[in-house]
Amino acid sequence: MSEPTNEPRRQPERHRARALYAYARQNPTELDMNVGDEVVVHEMSEQGWAWGQHVGSGEWGWFPSNYIGRIISSNL
Repeated sequence: MSEPTNEPRRQPERHRARALYAYARQNPTELDMNVGDEVVVHEMSEQGWAWGQHVGSGEWGWFPSNYIGRIISSNL
């Protein structure tokens, strides 16, 4: 899976999700996640990445979209 380049086409999103798998960032634009962490997804790229904010740390970054599961009931 390649990381998004320049301005990928994105689908507008804004929902909470939970990390299904741990992810260790490979560069400064990515987001570290542990299993069970919550993130707010703001954008999804066609390359299989999501842009969002980690609920606990407040940090922003890209992470693999297949590493998260959407939380249906959310108060955003």
